[in-house]
Amino acid sequence: MQRLRENIGSKLHRNQYAYQKKQSTTDALLHVTHDWCQALDDLKTSHVTTALIDMSKAFDRLDPNILIHKLNDLGVNHGLIALIDNFLSQRQCKVKLVEPSAYRDITTGTPKGTKLGPWLWLIYMNDMKVNQSCKLVKYAGDLALYAAFSNSDRSTIPAFQLALDQIGEWAVDNNMLMNASKTKLMHISLSKPKYVPSFTMNSQILETSESAKLLGVTIDTKLNFSEHIKDTYSRLGGPI
Repeated sequence: MQRLRENIGSKLHRNQYAYQKKQSTTDALLHVTHDWCQALDDLKTSHVTTALIDMSKAFDRLDPNILIHKLNDLGVNHGLIALIDNFLSQRQCKVKLVEPSAYRDITTGTPKGTKLGPWLWLIYMNDMKVNQSCKLVKYAGDLALYAAFSNSDRSTIPAFQLALDQIGEWAVDNNMLMNASKTKLMHISLSKPKYVPSFTMNSQILETSESAKLLGVTIDTKLNFSEHIKDTYSRLGGPI
C-alpha cells in the first residue's frame, strides 16, 4: 500500500477526504461549513443550495476493469497495477446457513477489511468532477455538492443542474448508482430566499429538506448543528 501512496498520493483531488492523514470527517465538515459561511457573508448571496448525495452500495459496485484503466491514467507503475489486478481477480464466496452454498464468482467490489481497499476507492472516485460554478466535497461514498445563488443572477441554476447531470453521467460510466430518493436538497440561508428552484437527478425531482445528515451530523438550513462540531470549529478559528 505504501508504494501505491507514493505513486498517487499527490494526484488525489484536494476535496477528497477519508482514509488519509488529516482527512477525517471533522476536516470534511469544517471544509463544507466554512465554504457555506463564507458564501453567506457575501451580500450578493441569497442562499447556498446543497445536495447531499447518497451512493448505493458504493464499495460493492467498484468495477475492477474500470479501476485498472484509472490506475493507468494516473501513471501508476505497471508492476503495481498487475499486483492490484491479481488482488481483485478470481475471487469467490459462499454462504453458510445450515449447509454451505456453492461458490460464486465475485466480479465487483474490493475485499472487505483490507488496507488496500479504501485507497482503491479513492482512486476510483478521483476523476468525478463538476463545473467550476459548483463545489464538490467527497468523503468515501458521501457527496456534498453546493453553490452560492443570487437573486439578481440566476446563471447558477443551470450550472447546478449541469453538475448534478455530470455526477449522474459519471455514475453510469463507472457502474455506480446514485440514489435520488435518498439524496437531500437544502437551501441554506439566514433569511428566507425569494426564489428557490427545483433540481433533478436521474430525471427525478430531488426532495427539499429543512435539515439533513452529513457525515453523522444533522445540519439545518439555518446552519444549526451539534455542539461538538461548533466547539471544534471555534477552536480551529472558523466562523460560526
